[in-house]
Amino acid sequence: MMNHPFSPSITTMEKSEPLLREAYTKLGASKVKSLRYTKRAIQDALIGIDNTKDAEQKIARIMVKKIPTGEPITVAKANQIITEAYTTVGIKHTTKAKDLHKWFECSDPISKRVNGKVVKCVDIYRVKFIFKDESNDKPQNK
Repeated sequence: MMNHPFSPSITTMEKSEPLLREAYTKLGASKVKSLRYTKRAIQDALIGIDNTKDAEQKIARIMVKKIPTGEPITVAKANQIITEAYTTVGIKHTTKAKDLHKWFECSDPISKRVNGKVVKCVDIYRVKFIFKDESNDKPQNK
């Protein structure tokens, strides 16, 4: 890819998006296109095919990226994110809001009024895991 005679811009694209080469070599062009070239979806797919990590660690990495700490999240949204994480890794799982306690220190579901409607929410306090970034062995803060 680096010495392609017709596309000198490939090297500039790789410099701005280092994920580009890994995505195309590991996932293939059709998979990247089916993910609509979305960076987060591509990262999740790469985590899902990584053979060096167990399934729970892969799910935890996806969850930490998608659920913000320090603010409430609706139970429906939490269940949707949990289901997407398990599906990305390739595991069938019935999701519950209580599953959040595996990855986060959080409250039990409580009813709150959001935009005039009463919905069940969970307050997310902090992440239970600290992951090291494999590329430079520094802890990730996401």
